[in-house]
Amino acid sequence: MAENLLFVAEYPWKFTTETGKNLETWLYLPSYFDPPDVNKLIGDFFLLLFVCLQWQVFRTEAHVHSDTSHSYGGGSNGDILEEVEANMPIPVEDFTTIHESYLDVVKSGFFSYMYWVTLYIIFLAGTTRINLFSMGYIIGALCFMWYGQEFILKPLRKIRRSWNTFLCYTFFVIFLKASLQLLGCVYIDYLYDNQCWLIQLLGLTCLSPSKTYSPGVIEGWCFIPACF
Repeated sequence: MAENLLFVAEYPWKFTTETGKNLETWLYLPSYFDPPDVNKLIGDFFLLLFVCLQWQVFRTEAHVHSDTSHSYGGGSNGDILEEVEANMPIPVEDFTTIHESYLDVVKSGFFSYMYWVTLYIIFLAGTTRINLFSMGYIIGALCFMWYGQEFILKPLRKIRRSWNTFLCYTFFVIFLKASLQLLGCVYIDYLYDNQCWLIQLLGLTCLSPSKTYSPGVIEGWCFIPACF
């Protein structure tokens, strides 16, 4: 046993503080005493697999779009905005004005009311959490609700520009919230004791279910957002 221990090399990182251990867990660094959960790699594997498959589809569509002599079973996903603005005939049945089956009625109702369902979900996402990012969702939802059904009567380019702007804001929030996991999972104890306003302003929290808070003895009370 003693001979085997001679071949065990220590890792260059060796954290003794609580913040250092949290950083080691967040970075998923290997450890002899507290090894990370290997089951989490299963989810990462499937996530990487789906991203690679989606990337392959994007490459196929880009190749077909550049070379019209080739086609594939998925069909073309090219933009038809110019054809619609020019009132050119579209080789697709119009199920919104002509209902030939119950399926057309279902599709028409789905696309007619999904606008309001989407706005309800956006407004709900902004009201369930009280932080700086939720304000953008509430303002965006109220702006779209203010237009109402007249929003779909606006020019198509303005409609697409409005939705793309809101989608860009959503991607920005997702990226920033993922980046703020460093503060929420590593430095949350320090922020709890010294910068409680920052926790409440940004809604900082750690999505890891194994993370527990151990704040020091302070005066007052600091609310840490719950994970949903």
